[in-house]
Amino acid sequence: MTTMNKEHPRLFFSREDLPAIRASLQKSPLAGRWDKFLRVADFLSSLTVKELLEGYKDTRRISGYAGICAFAYAMTEEKRYGSAAVALGLAAAGRSKAYWQNDRETPFPYNKGAALLTAHLSLACALVYDWCYDALRQEERDALRAALVDKGFSLYLESVTGAKRGFTDEGTLNLQDPERRDWWVDNLTSNWGGVIHGGLGTAALAILDEEDSAAEVAEYARHYVPRFIRQAISEDGGSDEGIMYAQYGIVWSVYFLLAAIRNRGLDPAVLEELNGKLAGYWLVYMQGTDGRYANFNNMREDTFQGMWAERLSMYDSLEQIEAVLARGGADFEGGPNAALAALFEALVPGGDSLLLWAADNSGAGVEWLGISPFYFLWRRPDAPMQQEKPALQQSVLFRGNGHIVAQSDTLWLAYNGGRISGESHRNFDLGTFVLKVNGEGLISDPGYGRLETHQHSTVMVDGLGQKSGGAAHYTKYAAAEEYTYFASDLTASYISGNVKRVERHFIIPRGRYVLIMDHIEGDEALNVELRLQTAKDIRSLGGKAIIAGERQWLAVAASGNQQVSLGQGVSGPGSIAGDIFRFVRVNPLEDQRHCLLATLLFPVSPGEPLPDLLFDPDGTVEIIHKGRDRISFGREQGGGLAVRQINGAIVPDESMHGRRSILPLRGLDRKGLAVQELNPWMLGQQTRG
Repeated sequence: MTTMNKEHPRLFFSREDLPAIRASLQKSPLAGRWDKFLRVADFLSSLTVKELLEGYKDTRRISGYAGICAFAYAMTEEKRYGSAAVALGLAAAGRSKAYWQNDRETPFPYNKGAALLTAHLSLACALVYDWCYDALRQEERDALRAALVDKGFSLYLESVTGAKRGFTDEGTLNLQDPERRDWWVDNLTSNWGGVIHGGLGTAALAILDEEDSAAEVAEYARHYVPRFIRQAISEDGGSDEGIMYAQYGIVWSVYFLLAAIRNRGLDPAVLEELNGKLAGYWLVYMQGTDGRYANFNNMREDTFQGMWAERLSMYDSLEQIEAVLARGGADFEGGPNAALAALFEALVPGGDSLLLWAADNSGAGVEWLGISPFYFLWRRPDAPMQQEKPALQQSVLFRGNGHIVAQSDTLWLAYNGGRISGESHRNFDLGTFVLKVNGEGLISDPGYGRLETHQHSTVMVDGLGQKSGGAAHYTKYAAAEEYTYFASDLTASYISGNVKRVERHFIIPRGRYVLIMDHIEGDEALNVELRLQTAKDIRSLGGKAIIAGERQWLAVAASGNQQVSLGQGVSGPGSIAGDIFRFVRVNPLEDQRHCLLATLLFPVSPGEPLPDLLFDPDGTVEIIHKGRDRISFGREQGGGLAVRQINGAIVPDESMHGRRSILPLRGLDRKGLAVQELNPWMLGQQTRG
């Protein structure tokens, strides 16, 4: 790591950058959000530290509260903001070392050194130190530096300097060996790695050349953070952790990347990789037509619900801000992280209309009360506001994490065909999906803490679910005007040793309905059960199941190569208070070695005639409802199922699943990173020689 600029501020901007940043805040497109940001700073600075930290229970929020007040001070030089920031920073610094690891002041049984709270407290101290440097007395600077060194850096170095990985070769936590590194240190999937390496690395840059241990911490972060971000943002921009945890780890790792790049610690080429992966697109596409995300891998269904820009009246007064925060603060979120979207858009030569829309209409985490300072630092001030959402594609495949999103005027479906990580938040839910009809969620994920296969909308075999480390892969993906079709092989993910083949085929003709064909084979007879999870009522009507929403019904019909039963059951409570999840059960009446099932999910209005499903195991499925659709299928040479035609349209033998399906909405069709197009303060010494 090279020598830092001696003056403060220096992490994300310098004193000579301030006139340009301040000028940008007074003009469109930033002025409207900036006015609301100052109202948030007014609210925070009107309260005592005790009122903030005891009244709003999540102790990690201190990094945002301190950062808001510190940035408001840096931009306005108003003493009340500086005083509030300093008070928050010193409150963080004054906590015990045990508190810096865990606010209960008891060690984690699985973690010996730094933890998430360590990163939040370190960033709080660092932002106050850097952005309010001239408002700090010398003894206050000393206190902030001492806390970073004696608490934050000490815990971090205790975590990272062990000689052995935190996981054994078998993928279990190595808790006994005193020479181990903490489990998150080499973990390129869990948000803990991004948050802790990113947060401590950023804090180290704030006092580099002022404290000896800061250089060691910064070098570790420089080693780990680029590796984390390359894994966390995979091909086409997806992530193995769900939206909530992925954004958390990514945004904290980006704090360090940008601070290190502008201070000559990292080559900006690492940003070019994010641009080439279409970073940010997954965060947009995974939000459904009801404003709720496909909440795969441990996330409440209402997390980031709706769009921040739909709720701007919450900033009309300090009382309204307080009311939102007192309710938990979820309204401050909404959509993708605005600062991340602004950064990813700024990396695109010529701009990107989808990412710009996400930046201008989304919020930030509750700790930022919906408005992160980094939005103002990373958003291009010369690009007009993007208020209208660009049209999305009918179907996209995120190859890196195996998610598919298919949509039409009626349907929105998200499917999980990726992997089950052994080192992060995970559910045993490959083959599961979320389905919304006319903006109403009818097949849903029960949400946070509901991990097991039987709690998801996928296949159970022999009463058993899926295993850690399991992975799926696509054998077919085709998107045409007449249909979307994909085939997903889940075989390697199942616990049962009797499984030879588990394939799921999804056919969506003209965006009207979903036909699922499940092909399951075993060495011996298998017990097969499919489940469809819903928070809605389930009814039986005419030999079919009805998932009855408030405005929309979903008719469920099933058939197969032998007689099939349709039933229902209760999964239990979802992660949203008041939600009771039920499931439709589809299963053959007898166990068999070769099972072929066709399950139809057909939207109807209440009282409308129901569709009929006609299944011929020799090679055709017909759906009859105000017309007749016909799907033909056969067997591949290796024994797998092959869909041949969909309403006469021939499914090509060549699959698209290995090629990028996403068509980016970009201003210039060229690769690379146009450094001269970035805000000059983002690259700092990189552009000043």
